[in-house]
Amino acid sequence: MLAHTLMLLLHLLPAADTLPGDLYVQAPPATVLRAGPSTHHPGVLTLPAGAVLRRAAVPAGGDPPFVPVFVPQGFPVYIHDDFVEIDAAEQRVRVIGSRVNLRLLPATEGLLPIAQLADGGEPPVLQLLDVEGDWVRVLAPVEVPLFAAAETLAAADTEAAERWKQLSGTRWSRRQKAVAAFEATDPEAQARRELAIRIEQLTQVVLQPLDEPALLAHRDALQGLLADLPAGESREAVQAALLAVAAEQTRRTTAAATLADVERTRTREAAALVREARALDFGLRFEGKGEPLTVEGLVTRRSSEDSALSVYSIQDAAGRSYKLSAAKAVVDLPALVGKRVVIVGRTLALVNVDGMVLIVDKANPAERR
Repeated sequence: MLAHTLMLLLHLLPAADTLPGDLYVQAPPATVLRAGPSTHHPGVLTLPAGAVLRRAAVPAGGDPPFVPVFVPQGFPVYIHDDFVEIDAAEQRVRVIGSRVNLRLLPATEGLLPIAQLADGGEPPVLQLLDVEGDWVRVLAPVEVPLFAAAETLAAADTEAAERWKQLSGTRWSRRQKAVAAFEATDPEAQARRELAIRIEQLTQVVLQPLDEPALLAHRDALQGLLADLPAGESREAVQAALLAVAAEQTRRTTAAATLADVERTRTREAAALVREARALDFGLRFEGKGEPLTVEGLVTRRSSEDSALSVYSIQDAAGRSYKLSAAKAVVDLPALVGKRVVIVGRTLALVNVDGMVLIVDKANPAERR
């Protein structure tokens, strides 16, 4: 919508480097601008205070001399409806005829045309003011001149360019008001506005906080909306929103699978720890067996959330780890956790225990170094 609006604005307002005329001028308040270069031509526009014009360098003749001038805010003219296409929703008129006359009154009799739109190039787009029978009332293009007595014009001050810009803006604000008035009463315009609001609401939804039913309902709403949309920016926005929903569903599926893998791994590790702890409790059955070994290191403990059982370990200076088994009469392993000790014992391998086991015969505090 924004790009479309800007394009319309460009049609209605001239670029700074294509302004008609040669310089900015101003005239006294209540100066009458005429349809031709004499006082015999009808008056078209009476200037308010502070008006700024652009004037042509070449006088148009007459006595007193008149010069062509161009007004930024525009003035109304009529075009026969055989030569235009009307877009009521956008309050604009596209000229489709050749050598189309602009008239001050909605008739071919009486006054001569005030100007004629030249052929060639992009057909002009004009602002719609009203429709009167077979005639369409529009704002004349800014390039269509009116005429002022040369003696009434004076060079404008340094703020003229800014005032011209402000007065040009009244064309746009007038069109905005006309569009708003049309939309307030036209059922099709209201339906388009409601559809635009619905599109904006659905395409701006934050997906992460939605639970699964809400996410599916949002996807269904987008799909239903897409079925009613023609090709264009709105359809592309809804399609992008549907792709975002699909990406969120994929992310959730991947996250759920990852959590399931983590949970399975945790469960396996917890079961293995329980098996090892139980096997180590029976390690003293192998009394007198194994290879003698003395290890100095820090005693650590690993416990499962699902069990009160623990596995105690010690690591030697070379980085080799041994899981400990000891009778309470020999040593209280929980009391050694976090302490640096020297353990004298025997190493062997036990079923259901991963790694070497150190059967504790004696444990002494390590000497401070």
